[in-house]
Amino acid sequence: MKKRLLPLAALALAFVACEQNDDLVIDNTKDTPITIQSAGVAELSTRAVNELGYLVNEDGDEVVEMGVFVTNGSADKYKATNVKWTHDGSRWNAASPTLFEGAGTSQKIYAYYPYVEGSTGTITINAADQTDYLVAISEQLTASSVHLEMIHALAKLVLEATMGTEIAAEETITKVEVQNMYASGTLTIADNSWSELSETPDATLEMTNNEVLVIPMASCGSFPIVITTSAGRVFKTTISLANVGGKLVACNQYKITLKVGQDKVEVGGISATPWGAPDDGGLLETE
Repeated sequence: MKKRLLPLAALALAFVACEQNDDLVIDNTKDTPITIQSAGVAELSTRAVNELGYLVNEDGDEVVEMGVFVTNGSADKYKATNVKWTHDGSRWNAASPTLFEGAGTSQKIYAYYPYVEGSTGTITINAADQTDYLVAISEQLTASSVHLEMIHALAKLVLEATMGTEIAAEETITKVEVQNMYASGTLTIADNSWSELSETPDATLEMTNNEVLVIPMASCGSFPIVITTSAGRVFKTTISLANVGGKLVACNQYKITLKVGQDKVEVGGISATPWGAPDDGGLLETE
């Protein structure tokens, strides 16, 4: 699948503050720059590394960037709106510093990855883009040094298919499509919630390497799946979500098992497991 993050890898990411601006006066007895010491999720990793050691996107021409928000500060120097943090291959640097007001205040921080220019706290997501967004939902700042625990904003469907013994050995599955998904939606980063979804989900998304990212669905009894084989045969079946709560939840991955026969598809079932839980690779930790 063409995703912005490579799967099943974990990397300890060290975050440091950028240099202070000349016109920013910092009282070191109280006001200290916020530093993000780590960001943790099992599959938050390098997308790729170029010859200089920079983390890049799948096209190999852009360093990794994330956006950070800090709210409820008493003055602008304690607030941040979509401040860009850029990874240079060894550490993260903020485009501009944000100060910690003190543990007794109501300062909160939240973040997302990868960075979107101009975000004010929401992101419009097109499901066909298959971009794996991560979010660290809003939490109170109790110290200037912060660990961000990130989660996947979307859900993932994974197909585990087998061919019946009556099928010719050379016949394979060439295309898998899932239907009745949301085509797009607006993600609110602070609480990982969704809005502006179509009234009736009617988008078709094609799997790549038997996986596809989907916008979460609060209520979904079932959805169709269409399988095309190398022999040109097309099978359509329905996947029931009854045994996983009748919904598709963010940060979960759903494994669908089925067997393709001579004239039909037999569905084994669907199971849900946390996507990015410690058992999937562990939380990232600061050294």
